[in-house]
Amino acid sequence: MKIKIIILFISTLLGYSGHSGIYFENGLILDGSYIMMDSDGDEEENGFRIGFSYLEKQEPIENPDRPTLFQSGILELSGFYTEYSSSLSNSSLEMKQTLGGLGLNFHIKNLKFGYSYESYINASAKSNGENLNLDVSGNRQMFCIGISHELMPFSSDTFKDFKGKVFLDYNIASGEIAIEMSGMQLIEDTFKDSRATIIGLGLQKNNFVIQPSIMIPKGDADSQLYFSFIYKL
Repeated sequence: MKIKIIILFISTLLGYSGHSGIYFENGLILDGSYIMMDSDGDEEENGFRIGFSYLEKQEPIENPDRPTLFQSGILELSGFYTEYSSSLSNSSLEMKQTLGGLGLNFHIKNLKFGYSYESYINASAKSNGENLNLDVSGNRQMFCIGISHELMPFSSDTFKDFKGKVFLDYNIASGEIAIEMSGMQLIEDTFKDSRATIIGLGLQKNNFVIQPSIMIPKGDADSQLYFSFIYKL
């Protein structure tokens, strides 16, 4: 059972937002995602994420002899809440995790640089319908560099009013986790240099974006599929 708990928690290692600056330059943005895990046949894992971003377009610097990194780009501050459910049919184990986090991203032309911090809020588990006395604490931080590219205008009448963009992010995460059950320490561990690639497509019409994407971790962890909505207020 200990091994299965490790798999369920570590497999959800990477969750991330911060793509609003690809489509918009300023203002308040709301976003939400439905998350699915590409897991084995006896595992079922899914969740959702809701969040917001505030975008601010940085003005060009007046003195060209003193350039700065943040001139003429878009600064994005994000906050997000994630809830994730996992179950194992062969052991009747069910788990739920909730996490909250903040992110800071900078977009310049077709490049993105980002950092996010996420911490556990709560975790619960059931086995054969009985609640387990589970106590989980931990946090993770992630650095990201990404690139995006605008697609050619769509020729189809169905999508002629949409703009399209593709993006690719490369992420490196580190953090720590501690799990106790009924007062017994199951896990106390740190992880670093967990890497993943996110590939996505955004379809934008006015203030609304539909964005499917896939996160592909390095190593044996499962891929995650995201179906996201982004709306500029």
